[in-house]
Amino acid sequence: MISLQRSFLINGFTLFNLYFISLLGDCLCFGRPFSFYILSNHYLRALTDNFTHGLISLFATSFLFGWTRPKLLIIAFLAGSFVDIDHFIEVRSLSLYRALNDQPQGRPFLHNSLLLLIITLIAFGFEYFLWRYDHIYYSIIFFLGWSTHHLRDAQRRGLTFLPFGQTSPIDYYLPIMCFVLIVMKLFQMFFFTTQSTSVHDSIV
Repeated sequence: MISLQRSFLINGFTLFNLYFISLLGDCLCFGRPFSFYILSNHYLRALTDNFTHGLISLFATSFLFGWTRPKLLIIAFLAGSFVDIDHFIEVRSLSLYRALNDQPQGRPFLHNSLLLLIITLIAFGFEYFLWRYDHIYYSIIFFLGWSTHHLRDAQRRGLTFLPFGQTSPIDYYLPIMCFVLIVMKLFQMFFFTTQSTSVHDSIV
């Protein structure tokens, strides 16, 4: 009972931090939903925005897998941040100035949610069939990284599903993000418990 209460407390604290980091990053970078202070430096704002993406992915991963695996948390941070590398690829330069100012029209390819969803499903399939009775981490962490990144960006630009188009801007992305995480957590608890039981029964 104490262990269950402790688990609820840790998970609740993790979601609270995810929510707080998201709101703080949005306020500092875009002045929404509160405009108490907006970073005036264009470069610092871009770096803060990307750092916020990484932290959100980190907290989302820790909500599902806990804080005891530093390697997974580092991968999670990188998974949330890497999406913006397509800005540099699009302009074929490592210059932050060009990445911010010389972008072609339309969203860069790593901001296409449909493309990354297909890649995620393929990676998940490989993981599931190759390591069926082990915990499936990396494709899920990859999914958390890019999906939280896209959802946060969607408050300004919507989600992109090329070649089918894109959605309208999503103002309330945080409740959606938290709801999906809770559903994934419940599924994870049921799936891994059932899987562990079936493996144990087959061994016995």
